[in-house]
Amino acid sequence: MSEAAAAVWGGLGQAATVAQLAGVDPLGLIVKVIKVARKARNNKEECEKLARRVNVVRDVLLDLQQHKALVTPAVLDELNHALLEAHHVIQSFEERCAIYQFVMASRQEERLRGVQSKIHDALNLFPAVNTTLISRLLSTNNVLQLPHLREVADDQEVEIHGEGGEKFTAEELVAATNNYGFEIGTSNSGTVYKGTLADEREVAIKVVCDNYSMEYFEVEASILLWIKHKHIIRLFGTLTVMDKGTSSSSSTDDEEGVVCRMQIFQYMNNGSLADHIHGDSPSPVTESWKMRIGILLGVARAVRYLHYRPTIIHRSISSSNILLDDDYSPRLSGFGLSLILDDDEAERTDVHIHGNTLGYIDPEYENTGRVTPASDVYSFGIVTLEVLTGWSANLQQVQDERGAVHGVQTRQLVDAVLDARKLKKVLDSRPATTGTQRRKALHSVAETAASCLQLEVADRPTMSEVVVSLKEALKLLCEDE
Repeated sequence: MSEAAAAVWGGLGQAATVAQLAGVDPLGLIVKVIKVARKARNNKEECEKLARRVNVVRDVLLDLQQHKALVTPAVLDELNHALLEAHHVIQSFEERCAIYQFVMASRQEERLRGVQSKIHDALNLFPAVNTTLISRLLSTNNVLQLPHLREVADDQEVEIHGEGGEKFTAEELVAATNNYGFEIGTSNSGTVYKGTLADEREVAIKVVCDNYSMEYFEVEASILLWIKHKHIIRLFGTLTVMDKGTSSSSSTDDEEGVVCRMQIFQYMNNGSLADHIHGDSPSPVTESWKMRIGILLGVARAVRYLHYRPTIIHRSISSSNILLDDDYSPRLSGFGLSLILDDDEAERTDVHIHGNTLGYIDPEYENTGRVTPASDVYSFGIVTLEVLTGWSANLQQVQDERGAVHGVQTRQLVDAVLDARKLKKVLDSRPATTGTQRRKALHSVAETAASCLQLEVADRPTMSEVVVSLKEALKLLCEDE
């Protein structure tokens, strides 16, 4: 946490309800700022950037309600002043005469950038961007609960579920898996077995037995034992198994005698999104656009949550890492390569390119090693194309007018899905595409995919914006039923 933030949280103890803070209505101001920014005739690019940033602030406020988090008057006041300044900078300039606007355009651009920086600083003071801080604040009396907000985010289930997870023994897991007799998958990071615990919970147990994968094991466990979200895979706990038949849950990599480490996950009965999109068997996912877009929306909400501070960059978003529960609700998995940025970091440079399989990697990351939240946005865009077209991310194909099949690059596919005349040709033919609202919804999702796949990182939307777009598309699909 920054020194400024620490001073706010450590030094303020006078309590008052938010309603008693005269003039503090950040959500109302956010609406006003976005309205004037979107209508601005001058410095449109900077105004649009400001509108996007303010919209992120709105999502943070909504997440405060979702978390039942607490805030201090000083934090709301800091945000309030930044929003008031943003509104004044745009509104006052728009009211000036044309000559003034022409002469002072560059000066207004500087002021817009300055106010964006102030809003960013105010955002860093909020507890909603640090779940560890939220946990600590909930046990104190020095902060205030945010009043009820009418616009509440849909993803309510976000909580911290303790350090270390549940405790398991080697004997429990041997019994649960019938001596590891039901293997359900294997990869570079380990072998996965299905099991049933004594309390009848079905679990997937990943077993890692080589030093190469241990680092990934630790990263995944440190993240998934810290947070819980209804669209992120649940890790119940871990176990380190020693040689000579002994075990310890607190062993380290260099401790003599360590043989394997195990992760005990909630079992996902309906496999991965890739199984349904690229498989031959019919399922609710293959047959329904509503189901597909609903899955995308759930994953987008999970990634949006990860991108709040401290920012977690997933780096392995793919259709294979999106698992489906009994109700086909998505769970994002595969956190072994994830990065947790420090509070003052916007990006990180990684000289060893890791992450997604061929087809999902952000070209910016691949070419420069720069890892940002926008890297996840790009990967999500590829998954969205998969959902729309049914094609594999690393083997995309298109049919010409004569029915011949050709390979197609991502950029060509983006152009195709954006063209209303070509979209129907590249859409997966298994779900029905009839209906005016359905066509509008699918074109909207195609536009969202295209925006996520912009080569310039700055041109890509935030995951908050993606969530808004997909919610609107899903609403249209529901109207067509």
